[in-house]
Amino acid sequence: MRPHYDAQAAAIQMDIQLILRADAYQNKPLEDDPEQVSKLTHEAVRDQLPPVAEGDFVAGAGKMYSEFVNKVNDVMEERDIALTQLAVSDSPLRCSPLRFVKIKNAIEELTICRPSIRTACLSYILDINFK
Repeated sequence: MRPHYDAQAAAIQMDIQLILRADAYQNKPLEDDPEQVSKLTHEAVRDQLPPVAEGDFVAGAGKMYSEFVNKVNDVMEERDIALTQLAVSDSPLRCSPLRFVKIKNAIEELTICRPSIRTACLSYILDINFK
């Protein structure tokens, strides 16, 4: 029975090592192909386990790492979706026609009223200075 428990413990340790080695801060998704995960686990262990316990190791190794990779990739995807929505939502092409007209009218009013606003401000400042 002991080799089976050793294999299960080795599988958990392998998952922990794979998680610690994973670089979750890249701008690309982590490799989540089951064949790649299996290959990583087998390369790390090679012939260190007895043949009796190899089935237990294969059954347990990579499960936690696969869950971790899936969660990281999901979070990256959510981040990319949010950034894309933010970039697109502020685009002037996405403005409603009414909002676009209001913005255009406000810009026209500003250009028309700018000289009179400047004159009023200067006269107010001059009145304050001469009093």
